[in-house]
Amino acid sequence: LTETDDLLKKIVGAMTAYIQSHAMTLYLMRPNVSNLNKVNHAIKDIFPSNFDPETAIGIPIRASDRIQCDVGLGPCGLSFDQYMTIAKRASDLAAQEKGRPGFVHKNIVVTSESRSFIEARHNYTRNTTTDEFPFSFIINDQDISQASGHPSQFESIADDVMISTFTSLKMQLMTESTVGNCCSAFHKLMGEFLSNGCGEATKNHFECLQQNENPMFRSCCRWGSSYKNECEGRKVVFSGSNTIYVEPKPQVRQPKNTSFS
Repeated sequence: LTETDDLLKKIVGAMTAYIQSHAMTLYLMRPNVSNLNKVNHAIKDIFPSNFDPETAIGIPIRASDRIQCDVGLGPCGLSFDQYMTIAKRASDLAAQEKGRPGFVHKNIVVTSESRSFIEARHNYTRNTTTDEFPFSFIINDQDISQASGHPSQFESIADDVMISTFTSLKMQLMTESTVGNCCSAFHKLMGEFLSNGCGEATKNHFECLQQNENPMFRSCCRWGSSYKNECEGRKVVFSGSNTIYVEPKPQVRQPKNTSFS
């Protein structure tokens, strides 16, 4: 028993803080049997029977996104069209990495607590051709769409919100590539789970919008002392009330998961 205790201490001692933290998060967040069955049933209904995680891109969108207005560019948040531009570019980078022509993805998994983003896909597909956008959307049409991540602002029953949240989380763990806004703790959680092997794909490539090759798509987190540093780190120059963006350099998709630090 003593030898076992010593071995466990060595194993725990070798674990990094973030692995311990997220292992605890997984444990604390575990749903009860009834709610887990609801989540699994939703996932079964949402994904086609022939779904292949290796051919899917995850685009989680938070309703409180303030990407544009955080840097003084007017309307808050990226449009649905801009998110799809990001998704297509992610697929293009994946194809370059794998040495394949065209796109390597077939599906885009979109999750959001904003009903307007979920519905926006209809207008988008009507206005694009198959050649321009050769992807199918995977959406949870039964999502509660509570429009906020703040419990005090929920208009739905809290249990229903949590089931939708768990469903969104599980949906985003079903993708080969994921682009999230790392100003969001929820998106960071997705990224940590994916980077630690909790996803369905053999290997997930997670990118924060803050590190996107196009400065127009990068987000400055509005809170904390890192706000200005993050903007400066992404080559944004402030001049009075104006914001000047430096032209992006060509991006090569990194083989390892992006760090959120």
